[in-house]
Amino acid sequence: MVSYLLFHMFTYAKVNFNLPFLFTRAVILCAIIGLTLFVYWDVQNPAGFSAFSTSTGSTIFCNKDSNNPGNQWVVGGNDTSTINRIDFLPDSSCAIVVVTKAYVGSVLKTTIESKGYNSCDLSNPRRVERAVRATY
Repeated sequence: MVSYLLFHMFTYAKVNFNLPFLFTRAVILCAIIGLTLFVYWDVQNPAGFSAFSTSTGSTIFCNKDSNNPGNQWVVGGNDTSTINRIDFLPDSSCAIVVVTKAYVGSVLKTTIESKGYNSCDLSNPRRVERAVRATY
């Protein structure tokens, strides 16, 4: 009986200690997907100019399908564009992306910061965040 309890206690502890690592993989993947897609819209926009132009607004989408119909936004037209939530349903993970354009001297610099989350529920005590940033 004691060995049975020790085995289950060890298994429970092992699962709980590994849980953050499992979340981290999915979370960093969400952040990387957000970053990659917004670099695409900035550099390879099919319209021929950056979707995040400081003078013109554009409609962009990311992972828009029947599960995620809200993954479409109007961005650009100012120095900062914030995408408050990119859903990856049916999974509970999501990403928040901020694109900032600013002149450093006479050079326009772009910064894209993407934060991935295992849960979009702010009250979730096991919510994990990972972020990636690109500046060019």
